Amino acid sequence: MGTLIHPSPPVDAAYHTAGQKFGSRLKRQEVADRFRSAFPKVCSDQGEQTSALQERERWRRVVGIVFDDVDPQSAEPLFDHLWDHFAQSQHWQVSDGAEAVWQSFIDRGWKVGIASNFDSRLCQIAAELSPLDRAEWLFYSEALQWSKPAAQFYDKIQTTLGVPCESLLMIGDSWENDYEAPRRAGWQAICTDNLASIANGL
Repeated sequence: MGTLIHPSPPVDAAYHTAGQKFGSRLKRQEVADRFRSAFPKVCSDQGEQTSALQERERWRRVVGIVFDDVDPQSAEPLFDHLWDHFAQSQHWQVSDGAEAVWQSFIDRGWKVGIASNFDSRLCQIAAELSPLDRAEWLFYSEALQWSKPAAQFYDKIQTTLGVPCESLLMIGDSWENDYEAPRRAGWQAICTDNLASIANGL
């Protein structure tokens, strides 16, 4: 999320619409400000052990912090609504340049996969969006039981692939998660928020 795909509509719009449905009176800007404050506190990039239960609870906390004005009886239905919303591929848009860059790697004979701090919802999303549906591997923190930038996240991927660490290249938009941490693991890495800009530079 952030490199290959991004939410469509944006997170604040989806949250605001859902909140109104379940009784919130917050304005969209208030929702946006609360989300920006809650997300880094709850979903920090510290790298830790995780599980399906922990991933779901993490997002339940975010929703709870954003919508503290919702009736307690509506809190869980609101969370379920948002959880399901972001599990659907039609609510995600592929980033500009992703298709072209992906194909340029294939043309070079490279094998391309996905390594993400997303949860199991990524499986359905990736299966329904091109070029993600062509990924040879799909690694996500819930399945690996570790999140970026923990060393175990990258080590488990390398072990699964059974290749030398120096033959692996991570591309992503987080300096710590997608550049510093994989470099410490012996991988090659590129940090960028513009996939279209790198196709001709590799």
